[in-house]
Amino acid sequence: MDLAIYDAPEQIETIWRRLEADTRSPYSLSWGWIENWLASLDDQPPLAVVHDQAGAPIAAAFDGMPVLHTPGFPALGISTDDFSVVVDHEVATAHVDLETVRAVEGGYISTRPAALRAQLLHTRLQTGELEVEATTDAPRAHAFMDELLDLQGAPDNPMFRRLIDRRAPFGEIQLLRVRAGEATLGCFYNVAWHDHVAYQLAGFASRADADLCHTASIEYNAAGGGAFYELRSGDARLATGETRHISLRLLRRSPARFSRLVG
Repeated sequence: MDLAIYDAPEQIETIWRRLEADTRSPYSLSWGWIENWLASLDDQPPLAVVHDQAGAPIAAAFDGMPVLHTPGFPALGISTDDFSVVVDHEVATAHVDLETVRAVEGGYISTRPAALRAQLLHTRLQTGELEVEATTDAPRAHAFMDELLDLQGAPDNPMFRRLIDRRAPFGEIQLLRVRAGEATLGCFYNVAWHDHVAYQLAGFASRADADLCHTASIEYNAAGGGAFYELRSGDARLATGETRHISLRLLRRSPARFSRLVG
């Protein structure tokens, strides 16, 4: 194995997309996310790439970022004279198994412990019938984003706006609005990737029950055929399980030392 450093944007994209096609990485390591991150930087950072003996790329990372690697790459890393790839940390992501939601009578609410189930049923009875509107169309997605930010009382977020413009055409961005009658209760900014839907941002009306809005989003995506709905750490009480994966980090023996510079 050897290490090469690439600094030409076209080569970086080609290598990243090649590795991405061979693995089921989290969305934070998808080209859509990485491209958006790179666009936010003043200077293009170089990409360190590990090649196998045949010269094919098998792992890559930007400085200080997690490693994207092929399924056959050693799960606990490697060590050579020039570089090492080490375990950085284990990532646990709370999720709702949408196949389970589709399979059980009563849907998502019936999978919850008794106390939470009773709370959700009571709140839904008080709230009335909910309607979920979804869009992956960029203009409507921006309108939903406006409403989400109003509900949050938060300033605009250029990174998430740019992600709508760049990735909504590929079906990777999903904006949801949960309504009761004419009133908006909540809005979600989700990413869709490898049959996973992961919520990134959410805003709720002051009178809304956030758990009930999450329930509506979960059931909407279960009906859409997804495999998992990923939650943020603060919403783990809503999860039916969790996914774990090991995050690797690439370390060069010396910042100035590498096998070869390309581009």
